[in-house]
Amino acid sequence: MIDSRLVLDASIVVKWYIPEVGTLPALEVLEGEAEFHSPDLLLLEIGSVLWKKSRRAEIQQEEALRIMRGLSVGSIMLHPVAELATQPLEIALSTGLSIYDSAYLALSFRLDCVVITADWKLVQKLAGGPLARMVRAPKPGLDVSRFCWWGSD
Repeated sequence: MIDSRLVLDASIVVKWYIPEVGTLPALEVLEGEAEFHSPDLLLLEIGSVLWKKSRRAEIQQEEALRIMRGLSVGSIMLHPVAELATQPLEIALSTGLSIYDSAYLALSFRLDCVVITADWKLVQKLAGGPLARMVRAPKPGLDVSRFCWWGSD
C-alpha cells in the first residue's frame, strides 16, 4: 500500500469544520505529508451531515450554509464516482456496507491506499475481515504518521 496517499471520508472532513468529539485527531490528519483523495460524493455527504445537524438544532441553518459555502476541499483530489464503475456495488453486496462507504473503499483499492475515517461503526463492522486492513481511524494524541488499526495498541 502507498502510505503517501489517503482516502478521506466525510466523517473526518466534517470534523475540520464542526468542533465535536474526535475533532483533534481529525485535524491531525492535516499535519501529514500525504495526498488526500475522496470520491466526489464527499460534498453531498458533508451536506447531509450539515442538514442533519441543523435539523437536530446542533447548528443553526446559517452556520450549515456558511460551512458549505466556505468548504475548502482544494487539498482533496475528488474522483468522480462514475469512474469506480460497479466496484462500490460489489463491495456493498459482499459486505453489507452502504454504497457510500463502499465508494470510499473502492477508491482506496484503485489508489492502493487506506480509507481514514472517524466512523467507528464502519471500522468495527470490518474488523477481523479481509477489508479491515483498508480502513483506519486515528487515535487521539497520535501523530498522523502513526495511524493504528482500531483496537490495537
